[in-house]
Amino acid sequence: MKTPVLLVLAAVLTVPQATLAAPAGFELDLKELKKPSPTLIAPPKAKPKAAAAQPKKAAPARTTTPRIKKATAPPAAPAERVVLLDGASGCQVARMLLEAVAAPAKTTDMLHGLALQVTAAGSYQGVTAVLVCDLPTAEAYTFGRLLEGDGVTLINVAADEPAGVAIDAVAEALGLSYRLLQDSPLSYLTSDHQGQPLRLVIGTSSTSN
Repeated sequence: MKTPVLLVLAAVLTVPQATLAAPAGFELDLKELKKPSPTLIAPPKAKPKAAAAQPKKAAPARTTTPRIKKATAPPAAPAERVVLLDGASGCQVARMLLEAVAAPAKTTDMLHGLALQVTAAGSYQGVTAVLVCDLPTAEAYTFGRLLEGDGVTLINVAADEPAGVAIDAVAEALGLSYRLLQDSPLSYLTSDHQGQPLRLVIGTSSTSN
């Protein structure tokens, strides 16, 4: 049994050393093996792409409710005042009318020492006037010119003048506008120095003249 083993060993030993040598180029360099292996640097990671910016949604428009101003009621018209012109003569009717429509005025501030018997005096819309009764025409003209220089208007009404004529004389001197409302009883509509409407009603005793 030992003979085959010995034969194998003998055969191996008889193989030339050239056949057992390593092939050319296969020799390992021990120095190269001892060198540290190069460190592998990983390539930089690519930055993730930023997500595309989405368009902002437009904010809904604010609807503002307009403020509703409270309607202010127009000022109430002044109440109408009724004035009864019930004078016994045209001069009395003129006095009542002048006192109703004009603001009171002091007679002494108008006459400037003139000896004139004044029945009434007043101021209406910048016109200052004095009323006299039954003054003769010549004297009325003279006094009228003297007073006119001081900005005062003279109104001269005869006692027997009809009410309509007396009203016309006062209205013309003051620049008073009025209109006829009705014939019976005779009534006119005008306004006083403060703008308050006046209904002038002529009394029976005045219309009889």
